[in-house]
Amino acid sequence: VELFVDDVSVDIKEVKLAPQEAAPLILNVSSERQQKVMLKLDVKDALSVDNTLYGVLPEFHKTKILLVTSGNYFLQQALNTNPQYDVTVQKPEERYDTTLYDVVIFDSCNPPLTPHTNAIYFNCQPPDGSVTFTGEHKDAFIIDTDTQHPIMNYTKLENIVIAKCKTMAISEGVKVLAETDQSPI
Repeated sequence: VELFVDDVSVDIKEVKLAPQEAAPLILNVSSERQQKVMLKLDVKDALSVDNTLYGVLPEFHKTKILLVTSGNYFLQQALNTNPQYDVTVQKPEERYDTTLYDVVIFDSCNPPLTPHTNAIYFNCQPPDGSVTFTGEHKDAFIIDTDTQHPIMNYTKLENIVIAKCKTMAISEGVKVLAETDQSPI
């Protein structure tokens, strides 16, 4: 199998399959702009017309993330490990425009307004009152996660005990991604 991007060969893989057999194939390609692709099979079979596949790679878009924090070294480093993230860090007292970002993460600070974009709140409450803290819970076990939500891709929260976390009440319509034996987290 040979992969062409804008008529230039960029990857070749040898694949051996039995008749009617299927197998996944990963080819390496990055696209910072829209590009045409062609995949060619070098095989002699009864139907040569299906040995070439054409497609278009969309323009690559890094996820723009705003992290609003007074300082969380570990969260910032975790976000910076992903080359698909473009992370900006600002202090809560600084002015910021949430509309410029795909995701805004609030860490231990209560934002004055609900952002008009996707938001994640760590140790803080959204300003719209949709989540309220009701107390604290020690030695919390995570018992359920929404594994289908995109933000949970590559995230495993199995066998985790949280030493101390807040219990909370949530309004209808709030998406819960993880729950302990006491409340959503």
